[in-house]
Amino acid sequence: MTLIGGSGGAWWPNQQAEVRVSREQLYDLAWSAPMRQLAAEFGLSDSGLAKALRKQGIPLPQPGYWNKLQAGKPVLRTPLPARKPGQDSLLLVYGALADRFRAEPAAVESPEGPFASDAVPEDLDQLRRDILRQIGKISVSRKLERPHLALQALLRRDERRREKIAGSTYPRWELAPVFDQPDQERKLRIANSLMLALAPLGCPCLLSGEHEPSFRATVGDHNVRVQIQHPGEPTPTHRRHGDALPSPKAPLRIELFPALPEGFPRMWEDGAVKLEALVSEIAAAIVAAGEARHRLSIAERIAHEARMNAWREERRQEESAKRNKERLEALHRSAEMLRQAENLRALIASVSAAIENGRQNLDPVAFAEWREWAAAEADRLDPVISGQVDEHLFVTAQ
Repeated sequence: MTLIGGSGGAWWPNQQAEVRVSREQLYDLAWSAPMRQLAAEFGLSDSGLAKALRKQGIPLPQPGYWNKLQAGKPVLRTPLPARKPGQDSLLLVYGALADRFRAEPAAVESPEGPFASDAVPEDLDQLRRDILRQIGKISVSRKLERPHLALQALLRRDERRREKIAGSTYPRWELAPVFDQPDQERKLRIANSLMLALAPLGCPCLLSGEHEPSFRATVGDHNVRVQIQHPGEPTPTHRRHGDALPSPKAPLRIELFPALPEGFPRMWEDGAVKLEALVSEIAAAIVAAGEARHRLSIAERIAHEARMNAWREERRQEESAKRNKERLEALHRSAEMLRQAENLRALIASVSAAIENGRQNLDPVAFAEWREWAAAEADRLDPVISGQVDEHLFVTAQ
């Protein structure tokens, strides 16, 4: 999840210093004062704060808005758009920006919902149907005539390999183009159709690797991994020019990751209906999967926070037990040191009495030196005089 911070935040913020705020709270903040004034308050650049807010779909005042407002002219406030599929309702802020909202954080989300907005129905099946109507029917072309931007690097790499093979003295040892294989070329066409269908919906895509067209689609604030492969197919590796090609007749499978709600469609495979005829359905499911990930992430976050709180409490109790053990040891050490100090003082008193009663005959100067030395040792051992008693007398706050 994107973090928006300010001065006072570390390179990676302390989770306990973060605050979750709603989009509405950030929207109200963005329209409360000029961006330069807000950015100065939070220790950010005005362009950096504006960019972070726009990235989260927060509309900002147009240039001249504040001058018109100050002059008493009528101004329009761009409304906050409804939450889109996959968008998180709450955002993390830290640093000085978190301090602004710490006293009034957003209300805690419920994993049970409601989740609906003007752009997202409560029912995920309804969302899939809505997206499917919006996408319409998609046909997979027999040739890759309009490759998605994410695939162009793969195609350029294959072209360089073809050129290298054509000019090589030992073409057998050169790496073969990946997408000259019929099965790989088919994967590429299906992936391209899915990516192009998702692009108008605001879902950018990035490839997952260099040897296959499986990709990651970003739906709102969540990623959905789309894996396109033959069932049981091993991880793709480099193939030399001239190596035997795998059978192009093996069925293809498309699967969505990570975890999705039980019963949510997440896998399609060639059968009576080929995958090419299901591209629209799969694209709609990818968008709905992003929204499903948003909903699941709330429960996952609550469970994670509960585990972290339990872990912190366990560490606190362990630390408390450790401090109490050390305090008891210091207490018993004080008692032993006091006993030794009192024994020394009793010895000094006994020797003094013996001299007074004539039972001991010591030089007065020598006795005075001994008594001073022995009394100093008793004071050194005395836990109250030495201050050692403070180790258990005062409990250090943690």
